[in-house]
Amino acid sequence: MSLFYNMERERAQVFRELLTDYCGLTFIACETKDGYTTDGSLVTGNYYYANVEAKVELGSGGEPLFQTSIYYLNMVRDHATKYPGFVFPCLHIYYAGE
Repeated sequence: MSLFYNMERERAQVFRELLTDYCGLTFIACETKDGYTTDGSLVTGNYYYANVEAKVELGSGGEPLFQTSIYYLNMVRDHATKYPGFVFPCLHIYYAGE
């Protein structure tokens, strides 16, 4: 990840590959109901329990922590109405910069 990436998509792909190679975790880019695509998510069934968000640099197109949190909120909104009172934990990983 110490290389410079011009495109957020490239950085996200390399990070997903590193997570798979070193941690055995396969993050996949998922499309939300609003038509946005995450930079990577761990999914079991319809439940998202980890999201990653890549930025070329901080301040280059949104705040990554807020962005991944909004994606998660939109993904679990339906679950929250089906299971009131249930807590849906999620790990948010964001990274930026050279």
